[in-house]
Order: sequence, then C-alpha cells, then structure tokens
Amino acid sequence: MAWWHKLFNWLRPRPHPAASRQRRIYIVSDLHLGEEVGAGDAPFVEYINALNTEFSAFVATLTADSADRPTTLVIDGDSFDFIRAVVQPNPIEARLIQAQPLTPRQARLGLDSSRQYAVWKLGRIIGFHRPVFEALARLVSAGNDLVFVRGNHDVELYWPEVRAAIVAEIARLAGVDEATAEARVRFEPWFYYEPQLVYVEHGHQYDPHCSYADLLDPVEDEGRMLALPYASWSIRHFAPLLHGMPAAEMDAWGFVDFARWVFSHSPARIVWAIVTYFRLMIDLLARKSWRHTVGRPATHARHLRRLTKLAERAQLPLEVVERIDALKEKPVEERFLGITLAYYLDRFMLLFLSLVSVVVAAVLPVAVAIRVAAICGVLLVTLALHEVTRRLRDRRAEPHLPEKALLLSRLVDVPFVVFGHSHQAGIHAAPPTRPGAAPCHYYLNSGHWVARYRGQPSLFNYIEVIAEGGVRRARLMRWQGDGRAPFEVAVAAPPAADECGDGTPAIGAAGDDE
Repeated sequence: MAWWHKLFNWLRPRPHPAASRQRRIYIVSDLHLGEEVGAGDAPFVEYINALNTEFSAFVATLTADSADRPTTLVIDGDSFDFIRAVVQPNPIEARLIQAQPLTPRQARLGLDSSRQYAVWKLGRIIGFHRPVFEALARLVSAGNDLVFVRGNHDVELYWPEVRAAIVAEIARLAGVDEATAEARVRFEPWFYYEPQLVYVEHGHQYDPHCSYADLLDPVEDEGRMLALPYASWSIRHFAPLLHGMPAAEMDAWGFVDFARWVFSHSPARIVWAIVTYFRLMIDLLARKSWRHTVGRPATHARHLRRLTKLAERAQLPLEVVERIDALKEKPVEERFLGITLAYYLDRFMLLFLSLVSVVVAAVLPVAVAIRVAAICGVLLVTLALHEVTRRLRDRRAEPHLPEKALLLSRLVDVPFVVFGHSHQAGIHAAPPTRPGAAPCHYYLNSGHWVARYRGQPSLFNYIEVIAEGGVRRARLMRWQGDGRAPFEVAVAAPPAADECGDGTPAIGAAGDDE
C-alpha cells in the first residue's frame, strides 16, 4: 500500500466505538409471522408449526452460544405479515376496538391499517406463534440484543402502540421489566447500521412495486391509516383469492398467468375478481389523488425532518442519508405508465383497440386484398406494442438489489450490505478496485423462513456477521434442524479495513459508480 494512502487512513477520524468491539450479528428476514393466520386449513397449521419449531430452535441455539459473547439478532423486515393475516374480530370485539362494528368494506377486504386494528391483529399473530416469542424472550433475558427492521409487510411497526405491545410481550415472557426489555429490543424504521461492518435494510425501497416515496412517514388519510404500496394494496383487495397462493412466486407471472389463475375459479369467484379489479382501480386513483395533493406536502416534510434525526442517531452525515434515500425506486403508483403496466391496463387497451381496428378494417368499402392487408397491419402493430410494454414491465425485484446494495456498500463504506425482500438467498461480490485484489464489498441476501416453500434453497437461511480480532467475515448459513449442524452455503471475507480504505462514509462513492 502506498505511503500516502496509509497516511490518509491514519489521519481519518477514529472509528465509531461500536466498530471496535468484538461482536457477532445474526440476520434473518422474511419470517412472515401471521401469513395465513386464521385461514384454518390443515396445511397451513403444518407450516405454522414448522416455522415455530425451526425458528425457535434456531434462536435457542443463538441463546446458548451467546453465553460468552453478546449476540445481536436482526430480523430484517417482514418479520410479521399484517397484510395476509386474515383474522377478523367478532362483532363484540370490533365494537370494543373501534367503538363501532366492522364496515362492509372491512368485512370484504379485511381490517384496515389503523393502529387499533394493527395492535389487535398483532395479538392474534403472537397467539399463533407463541413459541417464537418465548424463544426471543429467552434470547433477550440472556442479555442479547434484538432488532426489528421494518419491511413492506410489517409497516405496522410504524405505530408506537404496536412496538410497545411487542416489547411488553417479550418483557412478560422474559420475566423482566419493560424498561429492561425496551433497552434490548430496538425497532429500526429503515436500516440497521454498524460502522465499518454492516448495513442491513429490508430492500423493498428498491422494488418499485413495494417502495415508499416518504418511507419515514408512511401514512395517509391525515395520519389515521398507513399508506400501503401498490403490491400490498393489491394483496389486500384479492386476499380471498390469494389464500394459499405463493405470493413471492407470482412476481414472475405475466398477464396470461394471472388470467389463467382467475378463470380457474368458480363463475361466482370470477365475477367477484372482475368487480374487485375495478374497485381496486378506483381506490388506487382516490389514494393517489389524496396522497399527491392534500397529503403529500405534510408527509414529505415530516419525512425530511425524520431524515435528519435518523442521520444523527446512526451517526452518519445527513448528506449520506439523503443519498441513500435518493437510491429508492419511484413507486409505480406515482406514474400513470407505472399503474398502467402494473395492472395490465395496457393489455386491455390493446385488446380493445385491436378488436375495434379489425372490425373497422373488415367493413371498409375497399377491395378484399386491402382489407386483409389492413387487418394484418393492425395485428402486427398490436404485437409490436405488446412486446414494447412487455419489456417495460418488470415485476421482479431481484435484478435491482445487487446493484443498489453495492452502491450502498461504498456510500456508507462497509464491507457487507444485507437485504431480504426477494426471498432469494445469496452472496455477490463487488468487482475489486485494483486488479488482482480481493473484493472489499459484498451484497448478501438472507433468504426467508416461510415454511410453505418447502424444498427451496433459500428456506431457513440466515447471515452470520463476525468482527473479532480485526477480522471481518460474513457467512450465509442454512438452518437444517433435527439436531444437525447449520450448513455453510457461502462466505464473504474481505481484506482488513486498512487495505480497503474503510473508516468513514464515502459521500462521493455512489455518485462515481452511477
């Protein structure tokens, strides 16, 4: 290493105190506690039991191993699935919660995202997954830290009442007072950051179908409801048809796949789906109107104020946090083209226009050859437009995540950036900065713990990040259960910090790469 590079590193500010202590961090994501809770079908009882058994055993192992080393467990988003938890209160409970019965809309679409219903739904989720909470309570009572990072399926963690209910339950099960539990249980609204080591974010901000324009103030209707993104809003409307469907796999579906799925149901369900589709369009336009006219200035202003507070708490320059915020993908519902493509309105418009054009061409008072030529021209134009819109429509999040993660790794100058969200576990190394050098930056995805996806290589995966004796290492591990040792899937081992130039956030790095 050149002498001036060593001198520059020596003159840099000393690392954050948290960066110098020995520690071990475990990261899991996408537990989706509550998915299909209340559905009542035997397979889902089996899946819920499998998740409870395996994750509880995993946490118990962490607790046992933490006897000589404090451990931090980070649940990186979608820890809960408030959207697909289909439970509803009975009439008496509804009146006790909201002092009024369920509205016809709530009975049809499920509970809204208000704080009262979120707390009630959390209680039901805890009831179905009590072994998980008992294991987490033992982890906390042993002196370890538990961090919840907010995702797109558990944005209800925004409500203080929901966070307080989680802390109270863990304190009760751990046998400690709530103040002690609150000191060990943290809730991150966006990311978890350890200087010189790891940056953890759920990753939905880089998926235009799930992102928020104002992540730190995800509310609408004057703060009474949560502003669900396009994907969550759609799931809520079609929850009865989605029962039992692997929503993560549906991200790769096309128009024909969705049409085949809808028409596989009974005639009554098909009619219901068509009516629901148009209701969804109306609801979406109404929400878009409020959020981008009356509500947007206030929510955006609160988001900007909270950016400043978040930067102070994370001990990052405000400019860095603003740059991270700017990396997000614009939500599809903010653009007419985005809505058109997301809901396949282009397909309906193409179908209608092509049929009208063919009918007009067929009745033109011209020679038959010209009519045939006109009809063929209409069909060719339709096929061309179909191909253009097909290429513009991108429903998958995975292709965007590695690029965003590697930009982030340089922006905050850490060797490891961890996402969840895509349910696709893996490790990706950034190209080294010098020929022949080892990679200094890695993107890791922790997969998921949704037990219904049996046989997937991303199931029951987790990330282990270790910083001991100046060595930094991250491993992608797979929990196997049944008394078997966890399986090491892949390892990320960057060089020492002084060889990579880590130490302070590199404000200009992301701009250079873009």
